[in-house]
Amino acid sequence: MRAVRLTAFYGQAAALWGADVEIGTDEIVAVLGHNGAGKSTLLNTLARTHRSITGEVWLAGTDISGCTPSEVARMGVSLVREGAPVFGTLTIAEHLQLGMRLAQSRGLTPPPLEEVWSWFSALADRRNAKAAVLSGGQRQMLAISTALMSRPAVLLLDEPSAGLAPSMAETVFIAIREICASGMSVLLAEQNLQWVTDFATRAYHLETGRVVDSDVLGQQTR
Repeated sequence: MRAVRLTAFYGQAAALWGADVEIGTDEIVAVLGHNGAGKSTLLNTLARTHRSITGEVWLAGTDISGCTPSEVARMGVSLVREGAPVFGTLTIAEHLQLGMRLAQSRGLTPPPLEEVWSWFSALADRRNAKAAVLSGGQRQMLAISTALMSRPAVLLLDEPSAGLAPSMAETVFIAIREICASGMSVLLAEQNLQWVTDFATRAYHLETGRVVDSDVLGQQTR
């Protein structure tokens, strides 16, 4: 997936300026920057949930700039928003079924539930619990798991460590690395360099909506 000269607007004001970003196959790429740098706007634009743009967004050789969010989801792009919004009245198992249906609608076989439980064992014993009673970390795990059940080609994660205790954040990032190794590309937005250095291959640095730098990080092979 790649963005070419991508500029995103809120009204007449630009929140993202001429960004060139690329995520390779089976690669974890980080987007770093402070609050207001444009990280969420970039991810929302790639998922087409923010549609006031100029420039191009390409997925597997197709320009998806004019696509709707549902069309992009069916093409294999899943976005997990900051704060991991979930449906409070649905159980963990019911959330995963939603992801499975999206995979099946694309003609794909969802991952086995045992695989999800192995990534996020904290969810396994609570599979019949409603999302409303989960902790923030458990909701984060649930949102990621639901996205994974759809078998996305590209997983977009917005601030996956936000509000999590260090031990819980570490669990989430270890799972992200294992997930990518199973055949998936990941673009994650983060403020904390500590959490991405050992997990991402590259990072883009955003300041006031502009890509000001890119780096190769520590996790160069898996």
